[in-house]
Amino acid sequence: MRQLKLRAGYKTNLAYDDSDGVITAGVGISPLNLFQLDIGASYKNENSMGAYINFLGSY
Repeated sequence: MRQLKLRAGYKTNLAYDDSDGVITAGVGISPLNLFQLDIGASYKNENSMGAYINFLGSY
């Protein structure tokens, strides 16, 4: 279970009062610390969503 990582978050822009917050979530895995794979998503509203995949290899 140390190889599995879960995360969730909330971001907001403090410089603007009318700015909506962004909800983020993701899951990561790092088998045997040889590589790391992180999959995440963000949601602000119907017109502003995102997803990403991050891969890191080590030697």
